[in-house]
Amino acid sequence: LAAESDPESQTLVLLTEAELQVERGDLGTAAATLDQVARVAPINSRLLQLQAQVYEGLGDWERLSAVLPVLKRRHAIDDAEYRRLGIAAYDGLFAASETDYDRAVELWRALPKDLRDNEDITAAYLQALVRHDHQQETETFIRKSLRKTWWQKLVAIYGRLEVVDKPAHLRQAEQWLHDHGEDPVLLLAVARLSMANELWGKARSYLESSLAIAPSAEGFALYGNLLEKLGEDQHASEAFRSGLLIARGAGCGHTALPRNRPADQIASVVRCSRSLARRASGEYSHASKKSRFSGKPLAGSSRCPASIIGGGPAMYTSASDRSGLAAITASCTKPVAPSQ
Repeated sequence: LAAESDPESQTLVLLTEAELQVERGDLGTAAATLDQVARVAPINSRLLQLQAQVYEGLGDWERLSAVLPVLKRRHAIDDAEYRRLGIAAYDGLFAASETDYDRAVELWRALPKDLRDNEDITAAYLQALVRHDHQQETETFIRKSLRKTWWQKLVAIYGRLEVVDKPAHLRQAEQWLHDHGEDPVLLLAVARLSMANELWGKARSYLESSLAIAPSAEGFALYGNLLEKLGEDQHASEAFRSGLLIARGAGCGHTALPRNRPADQIASVVRCSRSLARRASGEYSHASKKSRFSGKPLAGSSRCPASIIGGGPAMYTSASDRSGLAAITASCTKPVAPSQ
């Protein structure tokens, strides 16, 4: 009775109950208990901390996003935790807006300023735009954003977009190579866009440059697909196997491109990429049948260091490695649907 008549004691009792419920994993009951506390002491710091913990555990992103500004004002969490919770909340909210474009835009406009300047949250918003097939809007947004801040996640999304003017899309990405020529994510994005423009030799050079700097499962998957298109089945199988090893965390082993390349060779492929970028504008004016790759390097463009495909026999068939790699990388690389 005394506890019921004393708000401070009642708050303490309820908070203790909620903590025990959280420890037992009974988050739904804990949320209801915390609602009772909020009616008595709505700005209690421990209440706010527990609410954040419970809402995150329940995946209640709406309520988590609502409590975050109060947590920050009350200095109840540090900046790192605030950003972590913010990323979780808005990633969930943007994902939930899959069928509602207006909701995604509303969320972005209402986003606290100190969370808007965050690469992960911005990427989540752009992925929402892509899901609604607003790809040209996404392209413009990314282009403007990268003038101010170089974010690799935005670069990766840019490489997966399909817009009406494909040559202009590629030219823009190649312009970024002048300042970011050693960025493997950009090189991979430019390779994708080169493939979209059916510039196979150029795509191969960019892919080899990217993989020489930073081997990745995604890069080797794309490389394997390109090599299959070019009829190099054994090399394609080696590429798929390399990507599969990386995706499974087994290291590179016998990869299609050696992981530890000499510094001069890496510098050489980077110079090759920059050279391709400088020639890009002139090459587009000759993008005819003669400039399409048909088993030989693209006319007018030298390959990055000759044949940097690694040795070693193909240990798996191309089809089996490709399917295994696709299954592993599907969760981290979502395909972008083409614009109509």
